[in-house]
Amino acid sequence: MVSAAGGGFTRFGDVAVNRWRNDGTTDDFGQWCYLKEVRTGRVWSTGHQPVCARADAYSAILGNDCVTISRRDGAIETVTTIAVDSEARTDARRVAVTNHSNEPATIELTSYQEIAIAPHVSDRGHRAFSNLFVQTEWRPEPRSIIAMRRPRSAVDTPTWCGHTVAVRPGLSGRVSCETDRSVFIGRGRTARNPVAMGNHGELAGTVGAVLDPILALRVTFEIGSGQSAEAIFTTYLAENRDDAERLAMSYSNPAAALDLFVGAHAGSQRMLADLELSERQALESQDQAGILLYGIGPAAKLTHSGPGVPSRDDLLAIGITGEWPVALATVESVAGLPRFRELLAVHSYWRLKGIACDLVVVCRDDGDGDLRERIKALAGDAQSERLDRPRGVWVFGRSALTEKQETLLQSIARIRVDCEKGQAGDEIDG
Repeated sequence: MVSAAGGGFTRFGDVAVNRWRNDGTTDDFGQWCYLKEVRTGRVWSTGHQPVCARADAYSAILGNDCVTISRRDGAIETVTTIAVDSEARTDARRVAVTNHSNEPATIELTSYQEIAIAPHVSDRGHRAFSNLFVQTEWRPEPRSIIAMRRPRSAVDTPTWCGHTVAVRPGLSGRVSCETDRSVFIGRGRTARNPVAMGNHGELAGTVGAVLDPILALRVTFEIGSGQSAEAIFTTYLAENRDDAERLAMSYSNPAAALDLFVGAHAGSQRMLADLELSERQALESQDQAGILLYGIGPAAKLTHSGPGVPSRDDLLAIGITGEWPVALATVESVAGLPRFRELLAVHSYWRLKGIACDLVVVCRDDGDGDLRERIKALAGDAQSERLDRPRGVWVFGRSALTEKQETLLQSIARIRVDCEKGQAGDEIDG
């Protein structure tokens, strides 16, 4: 997931590769790439985050298969293309830097991300404790950092990941690394102004069982007037050490790294075909997913109680925990079934993209309950394993809900859809 400002996360199943919090105000968690013009000492980032330097020109194109962030800062233009090849369990970021000035430029390009390689819930619950189980090592020949989460018990298995860079023409000097956040950021600083970006030359190269692990690589380019240079930063998950080293060697090759973008496009097209979603519908689904990720707090934060005041207990009574964001759909007649069928495909799209929510459907009660049964049949055909389960589809007749429960669902839903109205996207209220 990538926002227009460049924030976001990378996950595979329940494993969060890097650390992220859904703070829509700061949006200051993600995988970054810093730039530094050595001659002037000017520092900025390929996206608006984390440096937040004002660009002379900026655009973000959020597509189905990749995200492209372009910006121009003085005479330096950067184009960053981000894609995920799910089958390869790989996040690839291609950064192209062009020098439009009349003089050569020396540019330091530095990647940075705080790693978790653990379930998001456990990392969020106790960040410092989670950090204790991660150790890192530097492999200079494939220009890669390899990280492992040590098992906490005899039944656990290690989790491996790596971060490597493939460099196109223009590299000057060696690739260097850093895996200790305190060394990179410095005392009293943040990712907006890390001490590492004030220091010229190679990163410190701290590795091992560091207290706050990160993945950071630095490359330096000598770019002539009117010329370009390119680096592809790749983050991947691996089965074991041998697999991690093999992938590091592979993705340090520019041709192999570029193939990941082809795989990401093919995977995106297959997913849309399987779900019978158009490109337009998928893009609208991504807009709505932003509301799910950055919207108001979920029902789990409802703690008020008292006579007549809806509480979390009212949700638990109908089986919904409030742990996940809620998307609420209402269906009043069979005329709303085509829109509901499309909404089921969108919910599957969100789930396959790693964005979990409870899709709650409230329908009109008729004499024989036929409408509710038809809705449950559609939901069962689309996701039978997720019917009436967390992160799945919940179907209720209106008479099965108390007034407090229906009011509570309306108030906490981050997205509300009236299936009787308009075309896809017209009736979204978030």
